[in-house]
Amino acid sequence: MALAMAFLFLVVLGAGVHADTSFQYYQFSDSSGSISTLGDARIYIDDLALELTNTSAGRATYDYPVRVLSTSPSTSISFETTFIFSIEPDVGVPSSYGAGLTFSISSENTTVGDPGPFLGLVKANPSSSLALPTVKYFALEFDTHQDTQFQDMNDNHVGVDFNSLISNQAKPAQSGVTPITLASGSHIQAYVTYNSLAKILDVSIAPYVNQDYVKPAQSLISVPIDMGTLFNEYMYVGFSAATGAGSVKHKIWSWTLKTTTVDSSGQPVASPPDSVNSGPGPSPSAFDQGSGFGDSGSARSVSSILWPFLGLFAVMVGLVCS
Repeated sequence: MALAMAFLFLVVLGAGVHADTSFQYYQFSDSSGSISTLGDARIYIDDLALELTNTSAGRATYDYPVRVLSTSPSTSISFETTFIFSIEPDVGVPSSYGAGLTFSISSENTTVGDPGPFLGLVKANPSSSLALPTVKYFALEFDTHQDTQFQDMNDNHVGVDFNSLISNQAKPAQSGVTPITLASGSHIQAYVTYNSLAKILDVSIAPYVNQDYVKPAQSLISVPIDMGTLFNEYMYVGFSAATGAGSVKHKIWSWTLKTTTVDSSGQPVASPPDSVNSGPGPSPSAFDQGSGFGDSGSARSVSSILWPFLGLFAVMVGLVCS
């Protein structure tokens, strides 16, 4: 009887583990302890930025898996993320160029991909020029080198990739009708929104102008896609980047992400957040061109913290009831 009660107690409390995630980093520093880096990637304290590359490839991911697929037929999961990035070529070496960077949602977080056209996200297949599809992923690529093997449209475009670096849809980089040079060294803010009810993925970018970023009224890319067919229930979110030749710095200056579980009418399903943020700092528009400032956001998984205590409490309940 005591064991049954303890088990029931764990099941009831465990029901809240499937929850939403929300975090924000308005700068990166040593306190950004929930970000893991691979390859070239590092947290560059001098700039308070997440630097993905120097001369090869790098990848950085949020430590905790994020729930992006609902297992209930009555709910689905939408998400939105914004981040500020820059791609800084070595002006002293005209022959140097970057391949580009990605924001990605991937089924794994332990490997860094190859440099060049593989954007630090996937490994090359030794027997062909195409990427070896070993993981599930969605990637938003900011591509700065035209690679014919992946059917790139030019050397300055934004593309949406689903389990392949051959983009499902790609557009020349621009904000509204204003062209943007991705590898200019300037700060650019990206906006990514997925509406799980309408099954639409929208992407926009905006340059830093007059000390602000202004999201364009019309999306650069709008793709009808059921992301639920691509994802596992839990995936890893982060960034990757790669150089093509020489030294090119791909940097992330700020990053916010939020998932929202919604019902069939599009209303949020009330649940405690799976990740909680501390130290939000200023809004992204408060960033000065060339440096980030403010308190760094950090996040901890509520479920990972609570489970050991729940288990201990369940044992105590069992002992009392016996």
